[in-house]
Amino acid sequence: AVAVGNAIARANLFASRDPQTRIYDNRQWFTPFVGGSYQFLNGAERLLDARMMFFYYATGITPAMTESRPGTGSAYAITVRDAQGKYLDGSRTYKVTLPGPIPA
Repeated sequence: AVAVGNAIARANLFASRDPQTRIYDNRQWFTPFVGGSYQFLNGAERLLDARMMFFYYATGITPAMTESRPGTGSAYAITVRDAQGKYLDGSRTYKVTLPGPIPA
């Protein structure tokens, strides 16, 4: 059961079909934080796939992590694929080009 759960969680994060994860339509960047609620709730609905995705990616979450105001919150953008859609390979090096403007 552990192996199956681990495989489901990996697939949910690294190959999500949820369109809400997409940051750009024409790029490989996505967010593992879907729904905008640190409690992973949408009204009375518990967003189980979103919760599993984020906690497989990160170790915890707080209300401050969901703030969208610059200087007080966080934005989560990751990629696991190259520009051609192939999974990243640890034996290779990659160049990352981020479209601006990016607040830093």
